[in-house]
Amino acid sequence: MEDKKYRYISDGPDYRHLQHRERYKELYEEVGLIEANQQIRWREEWMKYFAPKANSTILELGAHNGPNLIHYARLGHTVHGVELSENLISTFEKFINKEPLDVQQRVKMDHGWIEEFTPENEYDYVLCTEVLEHVMNPVEILKVARKALKPHGLLYICSPITLWGNNTHVRAVPVERLRQWLTEADLSPIEIWSEDGRTFCTAQQARVEQIIGLTVVRNEEEIINETLDHLARFCTGGIYVYDDASTDKTAEICVSHPAVKEVIKGMVWDPEREMAQTRNRGKVLKLAQQFASPEDWFVYVDGDELIEFDWNKLYRYPKEVIGVRMKLYDYYITEEDKHIDFHKRKYLGPEYRKILMVYRNLDTLSFHHPCQREVFLGSSGMVVDDGYVKHYGKSVSIQQWEATCTYYINYLPRFREKWEKRRGKAVHTISDFGNKLITWREKEEKGIDLMFLVNDALNTVEIPVKQCDICGCNNSIPYKVKPAVEWDPVKKFYSDRGIRNYPF
Repeated sequence: MEDKKYRYISDGPDYRHLQHRERYKELYEEVGLIEANQQIRWREEWMKYFAPKANSTILELGAHNGPNLIHYARLGHTVHGVELSENLISTFEKFINKEPLDVQQRVKMDHGWIEEFTPENEYDYVLCTEVLEHVMNPVEILKVARKALKPHGLLYICSPITLWGNNTHVRAVPVERLRQWLTEADLSPIEIWSEDGRTFCTAQQARVEQIIGLTVVRNEEEIINETLDHLARFCTGGIYVYDDASTDKTAEICVSHPAVKEVIKGMVWDPEREMAQTRNRGKVLKLAQQFASPEDWFVYVDGDELIEFDWNKLYRYPKEVIGVRMKLYDYYITEEDKHIDFHKRKYLGPEYRKILMVYRNLDTLSFHHPCQREVFLGSSGMVVDDGYVKHYGKSVSIQQWEATCTYYINYLPRFREKWEKRRGKAVHTISDFGNKLITWREKEEKGIDLMFLVNDALNTVEIPVKQCDICGCNNSIPYKVKPAVEWDPVKKFYSDRGIRNYPF
């Protein structure tokens, strides 16, 4: 763009409009005259994480020439926009008048300063897409958004991480800066992260409870950064880590990550793995509980897991809900994708295990059962089945697969026979349970509950609650199994013990 073509828009760092409202307004009238802004273009790359429920009410602050208003009105939502530039509004009016009458009736556009907008109604959703990098005071914009939200309503934000373009862009919007603005505006993030040069965020009116991440790691330098970045999206209360005497740079990576609050550095690696894993999980839980409020939630993941879940639901559950159990699927290496990064693996087994991943900060929480990775809740309440876990432990790399085989053979005797058979078989054509691999999109249609798979495959008999023959505790849960079936690897473990523990 040539500077002389416009009076106020400049390719240089001329930000005088931030101190003069009239100059600011004139600049955005010029924005409305730019040829590209004479057309309406909906940007999916900005809105890809915005999925409003049917028949919602939506307010957009800084509606530009109305691409979002028209798009979501076409989908049946009632939408309301606020825009300063009369020229941009004129373009919007030209296009909205071409829409069917029912779409037109669901759209309203107000002309004026966002900072001076007083919402007459409360909305299910408020949009601030590609706005905060342009305005005089982003906190004031966010305060307007907060006032416009219904209780449990959602604010959706998308803005560039870096400062670029002409002088209409006056600031970058990195994650930590946006976090600070949200706090000043009395808003709380639900998820906040950066991706493809942009910061994305969903937020709501300030709340007391937070989500706190927990993990135990050892020699995970190849994958731990991605795991921590993933947890940081929704762990508003930070992340606590137990490093199990790593010999690589895992501990240093964890310490330097901005979302990690504290790292316990284990100095000695205990070869008695089942008891050590249980003890280490308990240590990181107790550490986090020192800083947690009674209203907080914990989420525990292993270093090779990513979660897919609507975290807004967590803040809306009644007090009776004390945990969330998720379906965990194993990804596999295949001939097709063995040379690409692990997080781009295409195929998973259809089998899933229901794992308690998220739970309230109860006084009765403990990790005391070496046969299970799940926390012991110790309190009565409701556990909700929702959400998914992507488990990459079997698909990080061929080298990692072989290391995993060695680990189980040497340190977990009850799994030795199974993992000895898996040596040299990192590349899969079927799952470890003998089933055809599926894609992530097929998980609901073709997913198989591993417990039902056991029961359906066997002529079942009832096993009563009995003392666990591994650690002697009485935390076993009865279910139906039958011995003496050639069905590796479930047969021996389930028939011998009848305890609730799924083979990895």
